[in-house]
Amino acid sequence: MLSTWLACVSQTNVTLQSSNLPIFIINTKGQTIANEPKVNVNLKVIYNGKGKINNVSDKTYHYNNNIGIEVRGNSSQSYPQQQYGFETRDSVKNANLDYPLLGMPADNDWVLYAPYNDISLLRNVLTYKIWNQMDHWGPRTRYCEVILNGEYRGIYILTESIKRGGKRVDVAKMTSADTVGTPLTGGYIMKIDKKNNTADKSFVSKYKSSNNQDVVWLYHYPKSEDIRPKQEAYIHSFIDSMETAIQSANFADTSVGYAKYISTQSFIDYLIITEFTKNTDGYKASAYFHKEKRALDGTKGKFKAGPVWDYNFALGNASFCQGGTYTDWMYVGCNPATLPMPKLWSRLLQDPNFANQVKCRYQSLRTSLLSTSSINSYLDSYALDTLAQAQVRHFTKWKILGTNPGNFNAYTVASYSAELQTLKTWIANRLTWMDNNLGGTCSVVSSGTDVVQQQSATGIDLYPNPFTEVLSIQAPARILELELYNAQGKQVYRKEGMDKNEITLSAEIVGLPAGLYAVKCKTDLGIQTRLVYKR
Repeated sequence: MLSTWLACVSQTNVTLQSSNLPIFIINTKGQTIANEPKVNVNLKVIYNGKGKINNVSDKTYHYNNNIGIEVRGNSSQSYPQQQYGFETRDSVKNANLDYPLLGMPADNDWVLYAPYNDISLLRNVLTYKIWNQMDHWGPRTRYCEVILNGEYRGIYILTESIKRGGKRVDVAKMTSADTVGTPLTGGYIMKIDKKNNTADKSFVSKYKSSNNQDVVWLYHYPKSEDIRPKQEAYIHSFIDSMETAIQSANFADTSVGYAKYISTQSFIDYLIITEFTKNTDGYKASAYFHKEKRALDGTKGKFKAGPVWDYNFALGNASFCQGGTYTDWMYVGCNPATLPMPKLWSRLLQDPNFANQVKCRYQSLRTSLLSTSSINSYLDSYALDTLAQAQVRHFTKWKILGTNPGNFNAYTVASYSAELQTLKTWIANRLTWMDNNLGGTCSVVSSGTDVVQQQSATGIDLYPNPFTEVLSIQAPARILELELYNAQGKQVYRKEGMDKNEITLSAEIVGLPAGLYAVKCKTDLGIQTRLVYKR
């Protein structure tokens, strides 16, 4: 039995005196931390600043106040190193207290994530960081070491929770009065997952999963206890319409198909990060989406994929759903199926333009965020520096090296250095496999007989890429004519007679929908093209 095995996990008492990581000291005042409800306890955080040593004996605190804390997670609740959700609270009235813990934006909802079944200690941190660098909000993280009621509990990762807010998921705040018109259109945060709590409001998708199971949508914001019936009905109807458009015969039509409902760029990036990490829970558990409020002029208001969450069973770490191998695609599901796989992802990839945009975005990321050298450098910066001393204490406390903690890991390692090398090797193999097997072609076909060829090193520089409101085009020779084509090959902008080496577009591109565009320049050196993304 798993519970019996966990009870036998060897652990050793460790005395923590100082650390290069922040130190969290929790005193429950004799109370037991349970799944629910949160109990009011004291938290002291010792953090003397970046690069400085923190001592348990220090009497100057970064935070010294109440928190409401509870155990969180599903199967992880049975692990010896438990993870916690907590609220920072005022010690006088016990009201929620927004606080900038460890330099992150002030808020009152936090997670102390326990990386017990991730020997690398890095999988969530790496994935969230890449998602942030892809220009999306993802949970920010900070490593720390925790002492609970005088007992050292190892390395934890302080993580922002997924919630609405200007510094988190930036959608409009909804009130009980927002039940008609534009205010009803957003913002919402939704999640595909299994329903673990009967009090959570949810609905079943109109479309069965790839293995003919129900796909469950859960309301995350507004919360189940706060959402109004008309708000429930609105977002339910919107998702029904979106999924119907994706599954329709005209799904690739830009007017009535999926592009009417979704932020294509966010779905492209979500697919890439999920496939790169080969997250075994990907698309079907902890799969978050959010919807902005529609603007008064009718723009915005589209459904966005993300933020990312819960990647501990990714990057080769899982023994189920073929998670240990670096081949195969997650969007097709796995056999035997662990959870229902939504069909929307495989359907989107049946549109050649969507597949081409995925290919181009992936190729662009491979030269930057997803380059093997960039990832290895990031991993080394933590494993060989930030965590070098703390990981020794962590694995002295938890005798899990050489074991299969939680009994779901794809492999075992005898040392932390071996784990780091295993992770690096898996990532390199996964990216090489994706290089050779990702469908689509990085090209856009224009109207008429003219073809915009695959992106290549033409000497044209486009920046920023992706762009939002301003796009600059710089060429090694005078730009005589400039044309923009969308992913369907339609010309959306043309200008001639500029006679400049550098052109900046702003007013000319207002209103262009997000997606892939081809920039075609006629210069003194001939006709050259380059692909660019608009967010």
